[in-house]
Amino acid sequence: MQLDVAQALSAPGEEIPFALTGDLPSLPWDGDTLRFLQPVALSGIVTAMGENLWLRGRLRAKCSLPCARCLEDAPFDCDVPLMACFQRDPDPDDPDVFAYAGHTLALDEALWAALLPNVPMQPLCAPGCKGLCPHCGVNRNLTPCACQQEAPAKRPFSALASFLTKDEEV
Repeated sequence: MQLDVAQALSAPGEEIPFALTGDLPSLPWDGDTLRFLQPVALSGIVTAMGENLWLRGRLRAKCSLPCARCLEDAPFDCDVPLMACFQRDPDPDDPDVFAYAGHTLALDEALWAALLPNVPMQPLCAPGCKGLCPHCGVNRNLTPCACQQEAPAKRPFSALASFLTKDEEV
């Protein structure tokens, strides 16, 4: 996504409102792919202060990652604040400042920087997702598993269950 900032550069100190909608490419995320299901919406204000441009706004996106339990799509909404500084020659060691040239801001990196901390670590397709069977791999949300459950004697800590009763506090 790109934002034309010619008006902001010609009026330093003034807050110039903007609203954009556009597509962001899919992004590799923790071995999976973060996909955007709809165009991303961005609204806010841009202010020029010298050669710096300050962008404040709100990013709204409908995203999808594979469910952490069953690997089906797990869509989720993101509605996050965005605050970014753009400079013509930023310090390469400062990850919070983004580069720009001319009268256009390339927003993709700033949008990802705002969005990624808000992506769920273990997205779920539904709160009660049953996941995949660890033995046969069937999706237990769609089909009951025909595998026999592991016998209690094969579980290494099953002997400890006898020390607890339902009425006892731990």
